[in-house]
Amino acid sequence: MGLGSDSALDTIVHEGLHATLGRFFPAAVVIQQAAITRRPNGEQVETWGTFLSGLYGNLARTTKDGGERRGETNTTAMAVLALNLRGHYPTITIEHRALVTIGGTATVYNITAVVHDSLSESTRLELERVDH
Repeated sequence: MGLGSDSALDTIVHEGLHATLGRFFPAAVVIQQAAITRRPNGEQVETWGTFLSGLYGNLARTTKDGGERRGETNTTAMAVLALNLRGHYPTITIEHRALVTIGGTATVYNITAVVHDSLSESTRLELERVDH
């Protein structure tokens, strides 16, 4: 239904627009999934592997502030961001995390929410970068 999906919209939009779509989604995105194993002493070890790759998105600040959370031993500051993905990805959940690369710099974010548009054409991820 959207641009670039071989729909009727593609025939009425200037073809040069399709060539520029990449600059609207400059972030390369890899969605990662955790695999949990146990050491001989029973301690859990979390290793992250690729779940989905080859995705592109647009990273932006949201209107809400992540704020701070006070724990028993430390205070955690969180920056809340939104990542609009180029496409619809219904298999992404909050159990995953996003590795976002912009200009050669890669950053890992926790996914706090996954929002799909009403036409199932796009996916928006709400992200937090947790610094301890």
